[in-house]
Amino acid sequence: MQAGIYAIVRDDIHQIVYIGSSSQLDIRLKSHRKKLQNGTHENRKLLALAEQIGYEHLEIIILEYLDDSNMLLEREAAYIAIHQPICNIAPVNPTPWNRPTSSKPAPIPKEENIQKQTTFLIAGSKVTAIYAVNGIYLSLLDLCVLFQLDLTGQVSKIKRAPDMMDGLKLVKLHSKRGVRDITCLHIRKVALWIAGIDSDRIPIPEIAEQVFHYQLILEALTIDAFHTMFDIHIIQFE
Repeated sequence: MQAGIYAIVRDDIHQIVYIGSSSQLDIRLKSHRKKLQNGTHENRKLLALAEQIGYEHLEIIILEYLDDSNMLLEREAAYIAIHQPICNIAPVNPTPWNRPTSSKPAPIPKEENIQKQTTFLIAGSKVTAIYAVNGIYLSLLDLCVLFQLDLTGQVSKIKRAPDMMDGLKLVKLHSKRGVRDITCLHIRKVALWIAGIDSDRIPIPEIAEQVFHYQLILEALTIDAFHTMFDIHIIQFE
């Protein structure tokens, strides 16, 4: 059985409303679906939300797969600390991921000049695109869900890369329930970010294959650009 962290998402406004973890994801997720559909779920907040908006508007996604089940509570706490889902009731014990630290990470700057927003599908997964004056931003959470990556780890990775950090912004997402900030990456930086993804760790075969072929194309273009920049001529030896 696969262990990991999952989220229940309100798909009409792309909001994570509940985060949980399990050493047996398949069994846990089937249980959630059945109890929400039958109106017998023990989480009253989640059940009330399902009754209010309709069970069909609650989607379950995998945030992260884990090989070590001892890490479940620690990683669950990290995701809850970031997203503050409205339907989580029982607090998760403090862990090194969500304890206060003496040095705070640098805040993500905000992009205020928003023009419009839309969503599109990649391999059946929704990705939010927000248009600003200086270009298009894509929801990093949506991209992480698509590639089955850890959002927290990817934000940290981007912050450590000066060539990508300036494309990381908090962008306002407008929905029926109001306006909220979501972490986004400028579309120009998404290309660089995908280049650094390990395609072997993507569990969806068709997406893993697409990423792999994209990286091969990018590699060829990078080599050509390198040769051109430094005026390098390759001599073929026979």
